[in-house]
Amino acid sequence: MFKATDDISQLVLIEIGPRFVMNPIKSFEGSMGGEALWQNEKYVGPSKIRSKKYESFHRKRTDKQLAKHYKDAVEKEGKDPDGYLDAAFDDESD
Repeated sequence: MFKATDDISQLVLIEIGPRFVMNPIKSFEGSMGGEALWQNEKYVGPSKIRSKKYESFHRKRTDKQLAKHYKDAVEKEGKDPDGYLDAAFDDESD
C-alpha cells in the first residue's frame, strides 16, 4: 500500500479489471421515481438491439428461401419462369 511518506517514483499503477462505465438513461425528480427531469436520447435498449438483429436474420433467411424456391422452379421447368432470358435465345436475326 502506498503511503504519503513513500517515494513517488516507486509508484506503479496496475489495472486489475474491466473499466466500469456508467451510461445514464433517465434522471428522476425523486430518488427512485417521480417526474423524469432528463432522458438520454441516444440510449438504445437491449430488447431493441435484439429485435433488430432478429429482423436482419429473418430477412436474410427469407431471401435465401425465396432464392432456393426460384432455383428449384428453374431446374424443375428447365427454363426461366419469369421469361426474361427468352429473347436472348431467339433464332430470329435482326
